[in-house]
Amino acid sequence: KANAENRVFDQSSSSSIPVVFSIQTLGPGSVKATLQQKYAMSYLDMEGQIDQPVTITGGQATLRLPAGAPKGTYRFVLSLYDGSGTARARSVENIIIK
Repeated sequence: KANAENRVFDQSSSSSIPVVFSIQTLGPGSVKATLQQKYAMSYLDMEGQIDQPVTITGGQATLRLPAGAPKGTYRFVLSLYDGSGTARARSVENIIIK
C-alpha cells in the first residue's frame, strides 16, 4: 500500500520536486516506481523514469519529479515484487504541478 502525503506542487525549473510516500509492505520484496505524464486522456511513461528502484526507510520513500517538468498531471505507478521477483501489487498516485 502506498500513498503520497501531498498531491499538488508548484513548478520548479531549478530543482527536482520531492514527493514523500508512506509505503507499507507485508513481507520481503522490492518496490519499483514508474513516473508517467498525462497527455489528453492517457498517461505515457517518462523517459528514464521507468521501473526505478524505491528505497523505503521507516515506512517512507521520497520519489522525485524532475526539475523543469512542465505544469500538468503526473502519476507514480508503484509495483511491489515478492522475493522471487514476481509482481504482487500495484498502487497509483496522481500528482499535479501547477
